[in-house]
Amino acid sequence: MIPRRIVIRPALDKDGKQRLSERGPLYEASYEGELLLDASHQPFLDGCRALRAKGLGGPAEMWDEVRPYPRMLGEIEVAARLTVREPSSGGLRFARWSEWSRETPSDAPPTS
Repeated sequence: MIPRRIVIRPALDKDGKQRLSERGPLYEASYEGELLLDASHQPFLDGCRALRAKGLGGPAEMWDEVRPYPRMLGEIEVAARLTVREPSSGGLRFARWSEWSRETPSDAPPTS
């Protein structure tokens, strides 16, 4: 099966600068020219969730507009169930994804 290609680029503000939140840079993600996400800290995982919501599955790749190779690879069904946590002990960790709540601020949706 041919991997579904999620293409990311920096999410820009009205002045053409990359949008930032207190957690870092934000990215847009698209699939086959359709915008999936307009602001995400983890565009591959969030993009896979958006593709699952459309009923799509199978292999996926995350590409940017600069590199001649994919930045990430994975299975949509697997990646859609993951998130990145930033524990107080430091570092980044993959963890099971769940809907955002105020009790899990590391998964907080980006602020505009």
